[in-house]
Amino acid sequence: AEGRPALAAASAEEAQEREALLRERAEADAVLRAEAADLLREAIGGIEAWVREKRAEEGGGGEGGGGTAVAGPDWLRLQQRAKVVGGDLGASLSMTLEELRADFGGYVKLDEEGRLPSLAEEVEDAAAAAVGGGGGGLFGLGGGGGGVLGGLTTGDEEAKRRERRASGAAALEAKKLRLAATVATRASKDAADAAVYGV
Repeated sequence: AEGRPALAAASAEEAQEREALLRERAEADAVLRAEAADLLREAIGGIEAWVREKRAEEGGGGEGGGGTAVAGPDWLRLQQRAKVVGGDLGASLSMTLEELRADFGGYVKLDEEGRLPSLAEEVEDAAAAAVGGGGGGLFGLGGGGGGVLGGLTTGDEEAKRRERRASGAAALEAKKLRLAATVATRASKDAADAAVYGV
């Protein structure tokens, strides 16, 4: 009977120690999440500043092609700070920063070469790839019929069935591509939100 109060006191003390440890971990995690969010904001802010400066130069006639005054994010320093965060969060942050760096580098290269595609060109290329390319006009669907509706032409019925199946498959692939693009966009936004807000 005398051992029960001592056992209960020891259990209560262990529970308090566990709660204190969990609180410390939660506080440390909150600090790391805040640091990760700051790193991502700094990287994206650096990219945005570079783009704003570049567009301002282009809008103002430029200054002789000397390049932008803003160099973009300091990727080396950001990667070093991501390593300090450590753990899974630090590894995820490092991967995200590396992807941002690669995307930014590709954007800069295309911009320097004057080869940035317009949104309409990107959509047309994606749709043409989904439907198997070829053809002229918007989304590669124009022309090629010689001005005659397919139902009015004469020919092999089996060939017509094969053509209908192929066009149905192409339409299905185009729908899959649109769905995949929508899912990828949503996943990208969710991942960015999770990284920034720690959700």
